[in-house]
Amino acid sequence: GDVWAARRRVSDDEESDSDDDDTSDEELVPYDMDSDDDLSLRQGDPASVTAARLASLPKPRTLKACISALRQVRSGDASTRKTDIDLADAAEGAAHAVAEMVSYQPDELASCAADLAIAVLHAQPPTPDTDPLNRARREGLASVLTVAPGLAGPPTIEHALSDKCDASLVMDTLSSLDDAMRELASSSASSKRLNGSENNADASTQSVQKIGQERIFAPKSMEKRATGEKSVATRSHLIGECFVAPLLRAAAQRLERQSAPDYTMDGLDATVMGQILYTLGQSATYARNAVDGPIICRSILEFASAPALADSEHPHLRRSVLVAGALVATSLQEIATAVSYADNSALATALENFIERAAYKHRSDADEDVRVAASYALAAAADSKTRALEAFERLANLELDRRHESGSIETEIPKLSGFGAAL
Repeated sequence: GDVWAARRRVSDDEESDSDDDDTSDEELVPYDMDSDDDLSLRQGDPASVTAARLASLPKPRTLKACISALRQVRSGDASTRKTDIDLADAAEGAAHAVAEMVSYQPDELASCAADLAIAVLHAQPPTPDTDPLNRARREGLASVLTVAPGLAGPPTIEHALSDKCDASLVMDTLSSLDDAMRELASSSASSKRLNGSENNADASTQSVQKIGQERIFAPKSMEKRATGEKSVATRSHLIGECFVAPLLRAAAQRLERQSAPDYTMDGLDATVMGQILYTLGQSATYARNAVDGPIICRSILEFASAPALADSEHPHLRRSVLVAGALVATSLQEIATAVSYADNSALATALENFIERAAYKHRSDADEDVRVAASYALAAAADSKTRALEAFERLANLELDRRHESGSIETEIPKLSGFGAAL
């Protein structure tokens, strides 16, 4: 009797639980799936999931806080100290915020440009999205180098090409350096600032009432100037001092270390040095309109002619020397080349030495790609000298016309008389 009574009690308890479950199910409100995030997130689109995760990362408010986050600095006592995951998220968020923060807070760079550049270069927090992080690092470094080239350029280049950085960090620095030089040579930012200042000036003078008689001097010249093309200033004059000079100095020191008797340059070293040479060649292109453009070209040609580079056992490095020289020859201004040959200056000597070496490589180098690069370099140098000769002839004709108008019968131009024979 006790057994059956116990079974009835268990059965009654199960029925009671079933009644409670039925009641609770009726009270549940179904979850609205359509009220969730957008469709791409609910379907698991990788790009949308990555974008949502990056948008949720913490962002610093100041550049100094950004540096601390990039360095993953721990602060506070044990109760408020961040975990490793929090520190990694803060560093990743800071890396993605650098470019935008620099553009909106450029004044703060005066006290932390070099520290910020080196911090973003070394920022490698653990993340499932490494490609977006690496792109953000390079963009952030390029922004710092563009906004504060004099403060960030020399220390960052010296640090990157030292023994403290591996090959990947050197490549990231060179990529950001190329982007920064392209931006400095571009007229887009300068034209925006110029147009903005002109608009402000027009707006400020609209409410000014003129009193008295307005006199305009040289009205025809003013009309020609108004209808002609406006020259837009760039910042290419900063490329030589802020980027090329420290890059040449750091590259020479790196080459000296790798040329030591107890050091064997491997393929990775040759690849990195080849990229350095290519970046130098690109810098001549970006600085072609700068005042120190001829000096930059001469310095690059002299560095590339070093036997440790031009006669290296690595074909990639010999090819990079020729490509860099070809970029320099292409970027040379006609007048500067003509004057250098007329004066027999160091630029003309460096260009002739490069042409002689390229001709030798084109004839006798064992690597086919090197011979092709030598052919390209010779064509670029020949075109540069042809353009210089045409510029020389134009100068000669202008000088003859000027002397004819002044009544002089002299036809010799002493300073440029020997240039045609040099070519």
